[in-house]
Amino acid sequence: MNNYEFLDLFLEGNNVYVYFLSLMLSATIYILVFKGYIKSIFDPLFTAIVFSSLGAAIVLFLLFTQTISTSLFVNYWLTQVAYFWGIFRFKDTENQIEPRAVPQNFSQINHCYYFFCGITIVCHLLTYQLRGIPLLMDSRLEAFIGGTGLGIFSRVMDVSILCSLLCYFFLAANNEQAKVTLLHHFLLLVLITFLVLSGSKSAFLSLPFALFCLTRFYPTLKRHLRNKFPFSILQNKYLLLSIGIGISLIILSVQKKQTPLTPLEELAYRLMLSGDVYYMSYTNDVYKVLGGGNGFIALFQDFLGFFRIYSWDNITEVIGVELTKYHHGGELLWGPNSRHNVFGLIYFDYYGAIIFSLFLGILVGFVRNKLLSFQYNNIFMFLLYSLLYIKIVIMETDPMLAFSYLTNVLFVFPFLFFLFLVYNEMRGEKLVDPVVSHGE
Repeated sequence: MNNYEFLDLFLEGNNVYVYFLSLMLSATIYILVFKGYIKSIFDPLFTAIVFSSLGAAIVLFLLFTQTISTSLFVNYWLTQVAYFWGIFRFKDTENQIEPRAVPQNFSQINHCYYFFCGITIVCHLLTYQLRGIPLLMDSRLEAFIGGTGLGIFSRVMDVSILCSLLCYFFLAANNEQAKVTLLHHFLLLVLITFLVLSGSKSAFLSLPFALFCLTRFYPTLKRHLRNKFPFSILQNKYLLLSIGIGISLIILSVQKKQTPLTPLEELAYRLMLSGDVYYMSYTNDVYKVLGGGNGFIALFQDFLGFFRIYSWDNITEVIGVELTKYHHGGELLWGPNSRHNVFGLIYFDYYGAIIFSLFLGILVGFVRNKLLSFQYNNIFMFLLYSLLYIKIVIMETDPMLAFSYLTNVLFVFPFLFFLFLVYNEMRGEKLVDPVVSHGE
């Protein structure tokens, strides 16, 4: 079933009401399961859960309209239960975490902010000069494809812009000691501009995600932020939501193609179809003709390609792209996210998919809670934990993309931080805190 066929099904008879019934049922299930576990809408896991519930609504809708088999419906929910049970495995650890003392080496963190901002600005400007602005392209991914070598810029920017935001929020939260200036705020505006020009509708989420990770890693800072700029704005949930929707509508307006939909209608349409991989793969058992080859090579293809262990030409095509070509033909480079349920079903079969989802859930739960309990306390661990958590929650939506991001975090970020340490030594200042140290 392609996108047009799904829309025909959606508009057929009373199916619009069936969809909204499915959406309400899905939302109710997720609220009951995660009530009390997710305490902030700024938690990256909250966003993942929202999109997960939208995907679940699609699967329920397909069942109610008798478009998929009961067997696939049961497999979907078994993999969902396995995934979230894996996350909850480390639930109790969260309540045992001792608050960390806030590091006082503000001069070093200040220069860390300038360093990552500089890296971010240089990479973005070079990309704009050599390939153009992603927001103005037919597909924002065009900026980093075609064998131009600019893919490394994408990896660096993916890490550096988040590190810049995290350092900014840390300094702003300790403004009395860190002495945040107009230059810090100006650089923040530059970073936000880059997020908009990236063409990604979800790029703006980097701001609340960074703020959440700051207060999660250093919970003692939370009670001091309410009346501080810019936290007084960022903690206004309704204002932030309005700004986020506004930025998404602006991006959709600029990227507007041949479509009768208004930007607001297109935003609602894209949210509804966030579970498009299910109707494209589950209906008519299309998933059986996809993939092929080794599932672990497909899962870690970005790592294998990045280190030239495997040639990019020999690596399996992304499932989403395969689905788009299957249903719409052509040589399109876009497609739905290959959710963990579908990826597992294609590469590890019916029961293997359940074990695969459990493994992913345990990995996410370990990073979210267990890793946080390790009492290492310095800017390196703060940045590393935040990057890992922000990126790993994508595992439910697209495990292939999540492991691609993890390659950036585990290999590109340490290299960039090493360059910062070299830069810091060249400045002739000794680090106040060691790179790796136990908290008090």
